Amino acid sequence: NARASGQAARRYIDRRSVMSHTQAPQRKTYVAKASLEVFYTGGPCRLSHDGTMVAAACHEAVNIVEVGTGKVVHNLPGDTEPITALCWSRDGRRVFSASRSMRCSVWDATTGESVRTFKAHSTPVLYMGVDPTGTLLVTTSADRTARVWDIDKGFCTHAFRGHGGMVTVACFHPDARKLQLYTGSQDGEVRAWSLRERKCVGVLQAHQSSVTAIQVPMAAEGGVDKLITCARDRVVHEWNLKTMKRISTLPVHEAAEGLVCLDPAAAAGLVGKAAVRAAPDAIYFATAGEKGMIRVWRMGTGKPVSSAVHLMAGRVVGAAHEGQEEDEEQDDAAAGTFVSLQPTSKGDGLLAVTGDSRLLFYGSGEVEDRDEEDEEEDDRDDEEEGKIVIQKELIGNTDEIIAAAFLPLRDGSKHGSTSEKVGDGKPTLNALAVATNSSLLRVFDPSTMSCTAALAGHSGAILSLDVAVGPNGESLVLTGSRDHTVRLWDLTPAARAVMTGRAIAGGAATTAGAKCLAVGQGHVGAVAAVALAKRNGAPLALSGGADKVARVWDIAGALAAYAEARAEAFEAAGIDPKKHKGDHPSVRMEPVLLGAKAAAIAHDKAVNCAAIAPNLTLGATCSGDRTARLWRLPDLIPAGTIRGHKRGVWAVAFSPTDRIIATAGGDKFIKLWSCDPNAGVQSSC
Repeated sequence: NARASGQAARRYIDRRSVMSHTQAPQRKTYVAKASLEVFYTGGPCRLSHDGTMVAAACHEAVNIVEVGTGKVVHNLPGDTEPITALCWSRDGRRVFSASRSMRCSVWDATTGESVRTFKAHSTPVLYMGVDPTGTLLVTTSADRTARVWDIDKGFCTHAFRGHGGMVTVACFHPDARKLQLYTGSQDGEVRAWSLRERKCVGVLQAHQSSVTAIQVPMAAEGGVDKLITCARDRVVHEWNLKTMKRISTLPVHEAAEGLVCLDPAAAAGLVGKAAVRAAPDAIYFATAGEKGMIRVWRMGTGKPVSSAVHLMAGRVVGAAHEGQEEDEEQDDAAAGTFVSLQPTSKGDGLLAVTGDSRLLFYGSGEVEDRDEEDEEEDDRDDEEEGKIVIQKELIGNTDEIIAAAFLPLRDGSKHGSTSEKVGDGKPTLNALAVATNSSLLRVFDPSTMSCTAALAGHSGAILSLDVAVGPNGESLVLTGSRDHTVRLWDLTPAARAVMTGRAIAGGAATTAGAKCLAVGQGHVGAVAAVALAKRNGAPLALSGGADKVARVWDIAGALAAYAEARAEAFEAAGIDPKKHKGDHPSVRMEPVLLGAKAAAIAHDKAVNCAAIAPNLTLGATCSGDRTARLWRLPDLIPAGTIRGHKRGVWAVAFSPTDRIIATAGGDKFIKLWSCDPNAGVQSSC
């Protein structure tokens, strides 16, 4: 018995010894280096007077966000009710907020602590603003009144009544000696109030809908005695403050949500030097609204002197289909509209907020990623004509993150055009391509998580993406969308801007060279899976979707077709394509057709994922029918069927070194399979 016990003990010790040698290494925990946070969910959003911070409503709270990095500095807790109004003090040390509970709060912007709270009106506050001296605060409300408060002592100094509708906006006269306040209401009425006499000194009636902005054009000749108002009735009115009479009306042909008067000296880049020389004392102002365009106007003219590119420029118009959901169409509409407009601290730029919670900083910076020869050639035109381009973009709410991938960029790549040769540089992972619940393909800087580019093209939400290095070192991205199409993108300028640090300084203006090269059509359902070949310049791609069909796309042929179309377009414009490596402003390129090499019905249900083997000879798809299938490329010849999962298979991937394929299913199992041609696939799990 003793001998038997000793032998059993030795066997137990041997087993423990073997287990200790084969035990998996201890788990590691990781600290997030950077994160993309939701800091704005719609509602009021105000830029500080020095332009370094933004106060943004986030549900019932207020976030103080650093403009340079997009990071949340302070979170000011709310009272369970949505925020209705925000405002900064002149010195940027305090933030004023109001919620639907009628509670107004004063916050210390440096510490994030509450200074005091008070109830300003009997109904929610709709607008808040500070006077030029920084000592008075105005609040307007749905109770048809406007009140002025002493900021330091916290008591009400004036209570103005007289409007017949909700008071939506207010404006102090920039000249503190005037001691006047102007308010606009929902019924289109504008009133002028004297702080000295404590009464209404003028009623301006011309608008037919809610007033959205009131400005005094101080930079114009005689502007101190003029008033500019805009509303959702698609017109802008100019008023004489001495006679309280209307001087002129300018139709802007959209429901304007914001208006900013511009100083031609500071904003000459936005207005255009030619326009400023022609009328240096005129009234210039910018508008933004439902059309999704920033436009600069001169009072007395019938058309804008300069304008920005539409928010949805490049997006396929009228491509909606039965599979596109109603809420997605509403999201697309929100993405193409502006809800507010504010000037930057120096007066040479604009902050526009979109309906889908994006903060776009516009300026007159360089748009194109061109060569020095191109820049010298167009310097004269750039100085004369006004330019309004996105220089920085902050994403307040990305909604769902559907897919993300680092953009590969070889060190030898210089321009990223499809006709340029590069050295054998090592691929560098830098910029991050992200697909959110939107039709826009976005690029982020991983170090700061700030958005450096937003590319339009798809008419439905992007459901899948993959990246690869092109034949000439390009950062290629393939996307599949709910609009039944796949698109091939060249994001080399975006990747290089992030890698060199120019994206931090210049934002989206430095990534404007990123473009869509080709569009693939043929699927009759949402494209939920795409895969690019990772070697030999990504010559082909594989896709699948809700139509249960797998398709192989000719990437190499599309790149060659785009290069040929580019050369023809440059020759037609009389420009030598060899001397201009990048794009040219006078040549407009459209995506070419992405041809399909093969197509086959792959599964009994929708395709969830696709992958391509490193040797480019095999492809794999998986589906909700609980199987994964192998295909010989590029002809899509069936090479085997993988069965074994008890529920739908959601992911499939090839090993980069071995002849092994991995699948993951809804049954909570990850399984490894041999795809060796000498082994039976169905029995090699």
